[in-house]
Amino acid sequence: MTWYAAHIVIGIMPIQDTVGPILVHENVVRIKAQSKHEALGKAKTLGQTETTLQDDLTLSGMPAKRAFAGIRKLVTISNETGNLDQDRPSEGTEITYSVYKVSNEKELQQFASGSEVSVKYVE
Repeated sequence: MTWYAAHIVIGIMPIQDTVGPILVHENVVRIKAQSKHEALGKAKTLGQTETTLQDDLTLSGMPAKRAFAGIRKLVTISNETGNLDQDRPSEGTEITYSVYKVSNEKELQQFASGSEVSVKYVE
């Protein structure tokens, strides 16, 4: 079996007003599967299940809903040492990655510190 990191994309939007900004959550979950195809199926099931949660979700004080948008990325988890298919991920294991572009070094530092900054997702 191989370990994967699945990037599940969920949109959160007001139930009544579907026009306007949508809050996007990208949840990264660890999945164990015999193939990439199986892992993708498991990830889709998890994403679809999340949209059925009944927890009085609100957005800006208004009742909101979740919408499963899809699986943005499925990454094989790479163990630093050992057998990828046999050993469980451990300290030092790369779980997932993303690549972004920012305009300059100042924006790089802002991004790293958690400040709001415009980025371009590259992949």
